[in-house]
Amino acid sequence: MLPIRVCVGLCLAMAAPVLGQSPDKPWQHEDGTIEFEGRTFDDWKQFHRSDLFDPLKKCGTPAPGLDEKGGGGQPIGRFGGGGSPADCTMSSTSIDPVYDPEVSIFRIPCVVHVIMNSSGSQGNLSDAQVESGIRILNEDMNALLDTPGQNGTEARIEFYLATEDQNGSPTDGITRSQNDSWFNDGGNYWNSLAWDPNRFCNIYTNTASGALGYVSGFPAEPGHAGSIGDRVVVLWSTYGEDGSYGPPFNMGRTLTHEIGHYLGLFHTFQGGCAGGSCYGGGDLICDTNAESGPNFGCGTGSTCGSPDPTDNYMDYSDDACMNKFTPEQSNRMRCSLLNYRPLLYSEGPGCSSACFADISNDGQIDSADIGLLVGAWGTCSDDDENPCCADLDGSGAVDSADLGLMIGGWGPCPVDPCEGVDCNDGDPCTADSCLDGTCFNEPIPGCGEGPCGSPNSGSCYIANGSPGCDDSECCEAICAADAYCCDTEWDSVCSGAANSQCSGGSGGGGACCSPNGSPGCDDADCQDLVCNIDPFCCDNDWDQICADEAILSCEVCNN
Repeated sequence: MLPIRVCVGLCLAMAAPVLGQSPDKPWQHEDGTIEFEGRTFDDWKQFHRSDLFDPLKKCGTPAPGLDEKGGGGQPIGRFGGGGSPADCTMSSTSIDPVYDPEVSIFRIPCVVHVIMNSSGSQGNLSDAQVESGIRILNEDMNALLDTPGQNGTEARIEFYLATEDQNGSPTDGITRSQNDSWFNDGGNYWNSLAWDPNRFCNIYTNTASGALGYVSGFPAEPGHAGSIGDRVVVLWSTYGEDGSYGPPFNMGRTLTHEIGHYLGLFHTFQGGCAGGSCYGGGDLICDTNAESGPNFGCGTGSTCGSPDPTDNYMDYSDDACMNKFTPEQSNRMRCSLLNYRPLLYSEGPGCSSACFADISNDGQIDSADIGLLVGAWGTCSDDDENPCCADLDGSGAVDSADLGLMIGGWGPCPVDPCEGVDCNDGDPCTADSCLDGTCFNEPIPGCGEGPCGSPNSGSCYIANGSPGCDDSECCEAICAADAYCCDTEWDSVCSGAANSQCSGGSGGGGACCSPNGSPGCDDADCQDLVCNIDPFCCDNDWDQICADEAILSCEVCNN
């Protein structure tokens, strides 16, 4: 007789789909559960850890076709200092000083389309949450001091929520829609919602077809940039600060990653270790080391003979481990913007400066800055198109308090003693940092030992918070079935599997005759009997179906 769960799965598969539901993508329901291929998951994190999700599709952006040259039919950039679309095609990059960030600041108006389900129970983001996503994007794109991205490159590309819509009417740059199909990334919603993609960066939050995010194409693809479907899509629960998805994708870096694609960047692992010209293969960038495949978690490695760029926004690392774009990535993004999206940006004004109160951005606080401050004296209207850079204390007015702050910092901007210091010793098992101009290369405990068998990893039979566990045989067996346990974290799912499958385990986390909320149960004979019929009970959760099977089959439940 088929186990009860198989019957349930077959019945679900045979049932008529919900109206508008697409069978080829996951569907999030009113209660937040996700259904796909006859199975139901409690949340997106559980779905992404299941065997139905391909981790290589964490980002749903279509892989670039490197035989496409790009540029065909695209508007030529309006930048007068040289450069051409041939500098950043789908098959090559030519690094040119005309695209260096020092040349000018580019500012991009955005509209964030918040798409919810019909009732509004799923997908809603507050205005503050939307604004936090744009703030994090700017921190990452411009390597702002005292933010996680401060070690990256200042691209001098700034994003802001539009203050006027495409018809010139005032707006906060946020739209809201309630539609089940659109929320589940169906129905060509962009045809109804998009603001002119030539002039606005259209960001949509919904279920992103089950990925964390994607863009619909690259700017150098003929006919794509500025088309009605030109869009950035982000899984709603990963958007912004402290997204409801939870760790490891709750710090807003999904948007940063997808905007990298929107501005012409490929994944750092594109092409693997193929070799050849780094400007004509792989990710078309030479200052990002090649890597054989995506990095998951916060690992380190040298899969192509040099340290993998696992801290790069264009890898698949956890949000907490991404912290940089490189200078050449910045150059290519600015090239793509200038040549393929020439109507999207405005130049300046921005508030970029070498240090606090250096309004003129000349590396020192002097009479030039005093002149700019006095010229802006009085109440200022600080909006994203005309930032009030002289309002140093953020009070909404340029006054004596700002003058005092400026005088207090008078003189040359302080020089960061670590600027230009390369502390990378090439050893993936050291944490490299710079402090006051001195490099520190601290050994990473347990690094090089592998996640399995290291005493630093913790016990296999509890959620130890680190990749792997101390029993190598048990660890290798569990990780062969669930790579997350060694790549990212040995969590309660991993420890539950260890308790149920490894010789040193307790045989499960709870009673066999009732649901216990963990994989397996506390009677090894009963557990083996049930799990041989229904592996779900040991691999995932000892639920009511497992308990019913135990009552039917196990002596321990019939004494």
